[in-house]
Amino acid sequence: MSRNGEICIKKSLGRLFGSRLLARWYMRRQFEAIKRLQGIRGIPELIADFQAAQNAFYYRYIEADTLCDVQSVCDDFFKKLRVLLEAVWARGVTHDSLCLRNILIDKQGQPYLIDFESSYCKADSKLSRWFFKKMQREDLYHLYKLKMKLRPGLMTEEEV
Repeated sequence: MSRNGEICIKKSLGRLFGSRLLARWYMRRQFEAIKRLQGIRGIPELIADFQAAQNAFYYRYIEADTLCDVQSVCDDFFKKLRVLLEAVWARGVTHDSLCLRNILIDKQGQPYLIDFESSYCKADSKLSRWFFKKMQREDLYHLYKLKMKLRPGLMTEEEV
């Protein structure tokens, strides 16, 4: 899709489990997580606010491949991905769906996180902070699992 000469992606769901309300809730949840993360390199740049009528939001197109589509990654890719995750956590968000299809890599080896519908945004309560720490550990577990799959020789003793 082109919008004012910029290439964008329209992210939209029609019906999920037969419920437009549930689909809209998932889309708004994803939008709010990405909105909280604006300005972090490696996060899609939002172009417009959530469009409830279309159940969609717009972000700038990222010229990159999913990890599913690459043969290998550079030695420092997982360090960069860890730094990106730490920046996301610092804003009170966990991804909770780190897998090959939700991580992009551009030609310079920069990671990008997409698809935040399973993400968790921390609130200001003791229970939320406790749950957030649990979700951070899940993100790390999946990061290490991906590293073991793609670059097992780079695993540290702590990560195994």
